Amino acid sequence: MKKKRAPEWLRWLYLGMAFLGPFAAWMDFRDYPYYYKLGLFSEERWIEVMAGFHFRWAVQGLMAACFLFQFLILTWNKNGDKDAALPDKIAGTVLVSIWAILPLLISIPDSAWGLWAIVLIASIVVTGRMWLKYFEEKRLEETYYE
Repeated sequence: MKKKRAPEWLRWLYLGMAFLGPFAAWMDFRDYPYYYKLGLFSEERWIEVMAGFHFRWAVQGLMAACFLFQFLILTWNKNGDKDAALPDKIAGTVLVSIWAILPLLISIPDSAWGLWAIVLIASIVVTGRMWLKYFEEKRLEETYYE
């Protein structure tokens, strides 16, 4: 069974998304300091707003890292003949680890805890399944060649 190759334009879409996502997050935020100076936010509300933005920026940063990684993998593997399984699993594990320690790095708004927990559980399940499948395939290869 031949692997299906990704279209050439997809890697450029990933590169564009890696830069447009954080740019859009910045564009969303850029007027808020002006609103704060006008007195539209109380001190407590401003802290909540900033916590929400920090969480959004963290999510946008992780998404940008994913898109950039996909661009690099598709550029490295243009012909589809290289095995990108191990780098993909390692990157997934790193992203799950960063997501898991995110509450230690920034304060997460109360409204986002559910989202954080759902994404963490789903990421652990998907990454764990990827590793189990990878090691099962390696074990089958070893038995096949013995």
